[in-house]
Amino acid sequence: MKSMKFILSSMILGFAFILTAQTPSQNNIWSMTGQYYDSDDGYIYSLPTQNPNIGYDGLPASNASNAMQDANGDLLFFIVDGEIYDKEGYMIGNLSWISSPTNEVKGTSEIAIIPQPGNCSVYYIVAAGSQDFLNTNYNRKPYLAKLDLSQYSDINASRKGKLIECVSIQSILPSNATPIEGQPIRQANVYIAASKLRNDNSRLVFITTPYRLYRFKVDNNGFPQAVARFHPKLSRDSIS
Repeated sequence: MKSMKFILSSMILGFAFILTAQTPSQNNIWSMTGQYYDSDDGYIYSLPTQNPNIGYDGLPASNASNAMQDANGDLLFFIVDGEIYDKEGYMIGNLSWISSPTNEVKGTSEIAIIPQPGNCSVYYIVAAGSQDFLNTNYNRKPYLAKLDLSQYSDINASRKGKLIECVSIQSILPSNATPIEGQPIRQANVYIAASKLRNDNSRLVFITTPYRLYRFKVDNNGFPQAVARFHPKLSRDSIS
């Protein structure tokens, strides 16, 4: 069992290394505890804060965080425990509030942000959700959300950034696909790796849960439309 988990972890890290080594970095913003690092200039900046009633309060993530840069390499938006904030720290979305089925979508080990090829306004967010993160008897399930920065937020009408959906990835898989949701007990068992833009103007996304690795292709048609082209290749009982 441990050897299988090690193999899967090694493979997902290997995929990430190979894919990210192909082209120059596309996101130079690294989020940290209440801060972010800009590898373009080598400086660490504080994440923007606002009144906690309408924006980021400066507290560190209890689960996971991430950030995205704009075309100039500056902070575009960031995510802390499933709450999405714009570059000025105003909240524009909350993954848990619109999740279907309803769950706490805060991420476990990480939250991935995947730009949609051919559309600089749309970003896909992959993060783990759970019925109760404090109860280890509940599974961790990967969720997929879509953020459109060309539209105004539903929770702050003066800010750009509309969170269109947040659905369980299981719900958009083919009906005969092996269940993708994680297992209970383990706290951080949903891992995500995404490639940079490839020569065919697409990105590959890998999601691993215990014993299984899934591959998706994101192109200018979006994420859900491409899911059916790929299926699980690894399982506890077979590797191909």
